[in-house]
Amino acid sequence: VDSRIYLLEWWMTAFSSVLSLDAASRVWDMLIVDGPSALVQATLGLFKVLSKQLLRMDFDKALYLLTHIGEAEVGADDLVTAARSFTIDYDEFFAVVEAQ
Repeated sequence: VDSRIYLLEWWMTAFSSVLSLDAASRVWDMLIVDGPSALVQATLGLFKVLSKQLLRMDFDKALYLLTHIGEAEVGADDLVTAARSFTIDYDEFFAVVEAQ
């Protein structure tokens, strides 16, 4: 699945268009505390939370889930716990972004 299909919307809205208000506000808290690298953490956390579902799906169903995350009812605590399990170095993050 081409990540541009869903990732741009996730990041441009800081997940507010795809997550519940509770889950999105927790991502916003991470964004305020950690900066833009929190978006990467939240993305990885979301994949971790949804990984079992995604691995059982065919392409069309996986794409639908990724573009309709709100229907998956991702728990805010589960998302933050999963997101925080990934360490994103702020300087390395911006080095990669600038290299693009």
